[in-house]
Amino acid sequence: LRFAGKMTMVHKTNRLSEVIYFMKKYKMEPKRLRIIQSRYKNAPKTFLIEAQKGARPGIDIEPILLVYEENSQEYTREVKEIYGEELV
Repeated sequence: LRFAGKMTMVHKTNRLSEVIYFMKKYKMEPKRLRIIQSRYKNAPKTFLIEAQKGARPGIDIEPILLVYEENSQEYTREVKEIYGEELV
């Protein structure tokens, strides 16, 4: 990755500390973090993280992304927008 280059990854939450450790080891500064949960009552299992090579320290923690509506198999409005589905 070149200086000021950006990298984004999706990973399992139980590996978050390891991911951040290796980013810092290779001079990539975590800049954005977003936790993904299937439903509000379920523990999160996945996260999105963006890093920038050679950047100054500082990370923005974004709101949790809920995938499904409660008590339903229907995607949340935000997930539908991400996938480009028509909203009714």
